Amino acid sequence: MTSLLAQYARNRDPQALQEIIQRHADVVYATCLRIVGDPHLADDAGQAVFLIFMRKAASLRPDTPLSPWFYRTAVYVAQRANRERRTRVKHEQEAAAMRTKSHEATGESEVWQALKPQLDTLLSALPSAERDAVVLRYLAGKTEPEAAKELGCPVGTLSARVSRAINRLRQRFAGTGTSVPAAILALTLEHHATHAAPPHFVVSLHAACLGTAGASATLGAKTLAEGT
Repeated sequence: MTSLLAQYARNRDPQALQEIIQRHADVVYATCLRIVGDPHLADDAGQAVFLIFMRKAASLRPDTPLSPWFYRTAVYVAQRANRERRTRVKHEQEAAAMRTKSHEATGESEVWQALKPQLDTLLSALPSAERDAVVLRYLAGKTEPEAAKELGCPVGTLSARVSRAINRLRQRFAGTGTSVPAAILALTLEHHATHAAPPHFVVSLHAACLGTAGASATLGAKTLAEGT
């Protein structure tokens, strides 16, 4: 991952960027979709995240773990998109009710239905080392050895960080009125937190990021990227 970041930052190599998009599109899209709840706004927010990456790549440390970086940026962008939407959408309660009915129809677990609206707020409040471990392990779908290698720590350290993070999440989740065992919470994240980006999103990312200065990005994506 580091070599890809260095390769892109040094030469703006389109092949390196394509590989970075392929590896991180799922985490970015899933995070944005979870927060904004709307596929079209998630598309714009996701494109904005990669436009920001293109602008900031040269300033990132070469050893920056990219999955956590993309996750944090996706949270910031998606939350900003939500704030901007609230200023221009008058019927947010009606839309939220429609989304709730849609979620119930999907057969998602009760724990996930309760956790999903709060997950990114709770996760973002964790210490960075624990948050990054959870992002890699559950949101990016990596094994413990893969996550440990990316974070540059022993597998035992990674496992301990994940365990502490799950316990913190369980405690904070319980504070919102829903109490579940740590094992169930971890299993819920493993089964539900990963969400493959739809093919059209990956295609739009390639068009937006590999076009001249992001010329193919949507207006919404450009506005979010500039604002963020």
